Amino acid sequence: MIDGVEILRTRVKIRRGELGLTQSDAAERGHVPKSTWESVEQAKTTRPKMTTLAGVDRALEWPTGTAYAILSGNEQRAAPVDEIDALDSDQRDALRGFLRSLHRT
Repeated sequence: MIDGVEILRTRVKIRRGELGLTQSDAAERGHVPKSTWESVEQAKTTRPKMTTLAGVDRALEWPTGTAYAILSGNEQRAAPVDEIDALDSDQRDALRGFLRSLHRT
């Protein structure tokens, strides 16, 4: 089973890509140190601070509390169906491969 940290990591990477942001851009938008942003995307921190989660929400244009809800497992799905449907077939294949790699670790 994938835990909230892995789901958050995946969702953050997908959304950042949708917005065309680099990690530096996202960190700046969210008022979060770049090293902290990297830790979130690499799932190196299992308990990010609330200020970090708020910064993730701000940077990714998510409603307040979204990052916390994902981390806490309070979301029904790892990614809304419409987000997956919007991907082209190559992107969906890449996402499937990425998710499979998470299960192997």
